[in-house]
Amino acid sequence: MGLLAPTYLRTFAVSVDLEVAVDRLGHRQEAGLERVTDDLLKLFARHSMAATWAVADPLHSAATERIRSANKSHEMAILGDSTWVGRTAGRSRFSRELGRRVLSARAAGLEVTTFVPGGTGYAEHLDLVHKHGITGVRTQTSQLTGKRKSHGMATLRYGLVEFPVGVALPAEGNWLNKLGRLSLAFRAVDRQDFCQLVLDAPALIAAGPAAMRTVQRVVERAARLRDRHLLAIETLGKTAANLRHAPQREPSQSILRRAA
Repeated sequence: MGLLAPTYLRTFAVSVDLEVAVDRLGHRQEAGLERVTDDLLKLFARHSMAATWAVADPLHSAATERIRSANKSHEMAILGDSTWVGRTAGRSRFSRELGRRVLSARAAGLEVTTFVPGGTGYAEHLDLVHKHGITGVRTQTSQLTGKRKSHGMATLRYGLVEFPVGVALPAEGNWLNKLGRLSLAFRAVDRQDFCQLVLDAPALIAAGPAAMRTVQRVVERAARLRDRHLLAIETLGKTAANLRHAPQREPSQSILRRAA
């Protein structure tokens, strides 16, 4: 069902950051990442939901085939890093690296429309993001930078949809901090027009089984609301598409700017 379908009032999305820093990559981390990926795929399959999986390069990621084989509705997104995203990387490098990832993935039949910058410094390159066919950008925080909000999201220049982080897991700190994060997640799922649960896969490896149980509880809560027709569960790409095709309340020129 679409975001604006009459039986649903709100939307829930899960995005997974599925990369380990190069300086921490080793056999143990690779095995842990495979285990966490499998655990998440089983969890999503059990509740009949698709997620957005952010990887450095969708075509060459070892996880892509496994994810897509599990459920064709899962979305692959591009996860940036400081080597090509940010002011120090430069505009040309940003365009070249983003374009290479997008074009190679699409040539292999992967629909890639969501970008996770992985840091700051992409705002001045929104025209390049739009040029490469990206329709949605995930912020790193709960703070939106767009001027116009819609269903808990913002519309940037060139019609790009900006997705805020509703809740990030796993939580750091002691048991009290973790309990507070779970309570925050429940409130976000229950009340927010748009709630995005962001999962840090490498951190889930380090946090152990207790963190995965917390993720399971949040996902189960969202699934129950969906089954009661109170919530839609969508990928970020599908959510952006629904928004772009929904009837405008105001003339589109008031939201979108002509691309340079």
